[in-house]
Amino acid sequence: MIVLTHFWVKVERLQWVLYTWAGLMLLGVVLTDCGIFLGWGQILLHLNHIWLLIVAIGYFCTAIGFQSRAFLLSGLIHLVGIAILPYVIGWQFLFTGLVMASNLLAFAETQWDMRLPIENYGLLTEEQKHFNRQQQLLRQVICY
Repeated sequence: MIVLTHFWVKVERLQWVLYTWAGLMLLGVVLTDCGIFLGWGQILLHLNHIWLLIVAIGYFCTAIGFQSRAFLLSGLIHLVGIAILPYVIGWQFLFTGLVMASNLLAFAETQWDMRLPIENYGLLTEEQKHFNRQQQLLRQVICY
């Protein structure tokens, strides 16, 4: 994913968001692997909490970078999911997966808000700049 999105985040000057997500995912995988292979029971007992918190932090960072209310709301939904986990004891993994997947589906299927695109003249061709302007106009029509 870093390879696929690196140019875009470079243009938008949001490399820190990409690297934050990469670091958070690496942290989550390391904690999960340690819980499984080293038998860390406390990690395994709270694996759903950990992943919902990690993803919430990622969405909050993305919300700051994009100046997006949609990502802020998604982070809040993940935090609410953590609060609901004790009430779905036998279904925590399914519930966690549903929270994460439903947010991703919502982002894939809807036009979410973000700040205006950056006119980075050193990196974009005229066609790319024109495409960015068209997309911004489309977002304004849909959101308002």
